[in-house]
Amino acid sequence: MVHHDDGNPGAFAAITQKTGAILWLPLAPQLLDAIVAMNPQDTRPFCRLITNFKRPFTKESFGSFFKKACVAAGLPHCSAHGLRMATFRPIAEPEMANRSMKSISGQSSNKTPAIYTKKANKRRLAESAMSKLSA
Repeated sequence: MVHHDDGNPGAFAAITQKTGAILWLPLAPQLLDAIVAMNPQDTRPFCRLITNFKRPFTKESFGSFFKKACVAAGLPHCSAHGLRMATFRPIAEPEMANRSMKSISGQSSNKTPAIYTKKANKRRLAESAMSKLSA
């Protein structure tokens, strides 16, 4: 469930399905600029995602809708869950703390963020090793 924070148009609240935790998520400046540039009537889906039947998506129906849109866009390897998980990698790369990843994902444990942090650390270590080796 997503709610717009009228006090801050650059953020929205998302309520996690599993725990009911409220996450205040800032919008990337590029996304906010794109939304602001849109015709106001076209921004309504950002306030509440609804189906063609004017009902809120369930988690499963949104996943199916998103997957079909990805396939239609020529991106059959993409999914809503994959997009969410893909957010972790660029957060892990600049050595942000696990709690930064958890604040965006709504996760309470360090298990999943640790997977991405470990992968990012391996990449940095490999780059550093190759740099030293080539010197």
